[in-house]
Amino acid sequence: MKTTKKPIIGLSPMDGVTDAAFRKVVDSCGGCNLFITEFVSVDGVERGSPKFLESLVYRKLAAPLILQLFGSSPELFYQSVFLGCELGYDGVDINMGCPDRSVVKKGGGSALINNPNLAYSIITSVKEAVNDWHNGKSISEVILRPELTTFVQKYKKSFKNINKKLVTVKTRIGYNKFSMSWIEKILDAKPDAIFLHGRTYSQAYSGKANWTALKESADVAQAQGVKLIGNGDVRSRADALEKIAEFTPDGVLIGRACRGNPWIFSGKEPSAEERFSTMFEHAKYFVKIYPDIPFVAMRKHLMWYCNGLEGATDMRSFLSQVSSLKELEVFVSEKRCLNP
Repeated sequence: MKTTKKPIIGLSPMDGVTDAAFRKVVDSCGGCNLFITEFVSVDGVERGSPKFLESLVYRKLAAPLILQLFGSSPELFYQSVFLGCELGYDGVDINMGCPDRSVVKKGGGSALINNPNLAYSIITSVKEAVNDWHNGKSISEVILRPELTTFVQKYKKSFKNINKKLVTVKTRIGYNKFSMSWIEKILDAKPDAIFLHGRTYSQAYSGKANWTALKESADVAQAQGVKLIGNGDVRSRADALEKIAEFTPDGVLIGRACRGNPWIFSGKEPSAEERFSTMFEHAKYFVKIYPDIPFVAMRKHLMWYCNGLEGATDMRSFLSQVSSLKELEVFVSEKRCLNP
């Protein structure tokens, strides 16, 4: 992030949305200069099932890509960091903001807002792992299952003159209300950056993001030399630039507004033809990257691409039933968006 051109306008991680195929599309559309993966369970990493591990394979983009982890065990975070570093990710982000009940119930995500000492321990454990890896500690010295080391050997990247991996935290402004003491506790652990969502845990995704709280937090973070990237209700590139200028000068992340609109980061207004051709390219990436996942997982993306188009209701009705790349190709060809 030290070499990332400011202002940072990055892709906010969204489970079930911002997978490798979607990140590839966003990258190809331009304007996004920071990516974060969907969150990955450190418990899942430790178990090391083959299908789970395959989802962690690093796929290079033009901008830095950070691996996001969640859980509640500092020890498992330590192990998972080595995996991320070996695979080639540019850094590790710690999820301390997910409001999903199943995550919170196990002590991860937003539950850490109410457990600041554990949150501090996790950040320091991640920083220690990054330092140890950077200083030459081998993954074979870390207690990992044999299938994990086999996986790493298959997909690991070689590094020359590598920059030190980033350690970041993605969280919310508080549990039930804005809490500066929570932000200060994170700052005490000195991450490289905080990605701060302007809602509380109890809000989940309802109501409005509190950008006044984000500005107050950014002022405190900057005074301590830590970047703070705002998140919440960013609707366009123009809106992103306005919020950066007024509230969080280090940058912003864009989340829900990018669904069906990977051009949002560049500010481009695509034609209908560009929407459909990009839809098809997105689907091709998905099939190539995830050959074992049913095509139905793409349907939500296909329908989002229709937002704002004439006849969108009928198109979404059709696309909600598409079950293969071939079926989609026929649909797009009928829209005269593909060469015969």
